[in-house]
Amino acid sequence: LNESLRELIDFPYGCVEQTMSRFLPAVRVKALLGSGSWSLEPGVAARLDRVLDEGLRKLYDFQHEDGGWGWWKDDPSDPYLTAHVMYGLALAGKAGLPLRSEAYEKGVKNLAEQLEKSAVDPLPALYRAYTLSGKASDAVEKRVEAGWRQLQPSQRIQYVEALRNANRAERSVRLLDDVKKQVMREGSAAYLKDEDADSWWYSRRWSGSAVETTAMLLENQLALD
Repeated sequence: LNESLRELIDFPYGCVEQTMSRFLPAVRVKALLGSGSWSLEPGVAARLDRVLDEGLRKLYDFQHEDGGWGWWKDDPSDPYLTAHVMYGLALAGKAGLPLRSEAYEKGVKNLAEQLEKSAVDPLPALYRAYTLSGKASDAVEKRVEAGWRQLQPSQRIQYVEALRNANRAERSVRLLDDVKKQVMREGSAAYLKDEDADSWWYSRRWSGSAVETTAMLLENQLALD
């Protein structure tokens, strides 16, 4: 992990997506450090704090007036990017990083607006971030579950995680069991990925590759066990 973190720290960033590609893994490392089960090399630890600080400042600077995020400062707010950033900020807060409450609350408001007007496809990511803020919506859950069969595996797992956040344990278990029916096997290996994981488009969801989707599946399974 120390070697991987060195690569992370040197990751180039400019737009919101690139900033999140550096910031979110750093947040995960910060949370792991808080568990007391692992420690960083001293030089890497100091650089981690810099990555987190720079990431937060960049994300605040790129937040739009309506509370959402696009790729840059002056483009329209995008539901996928807004969900991605708000998910990262929520995890950052849970890892102990101080957040600007006004910026975060503006983001939560934008999530609610996006949930109301968006098609089914971005709803799982939006709702996962929304439930991390302590909120829930029966109406959104009905829409997602009505469109369940049109969702990719990574989106279904995002929704399962949202249900966990909202303390819907029974439905979380039932729907995750349904997702596991899609697990693919090659010899002794088992994995899950989106149908379009090998195309350029999957990266817009930042979750569809075999590595990412399988990791999400395992994380949620462990949380529910």
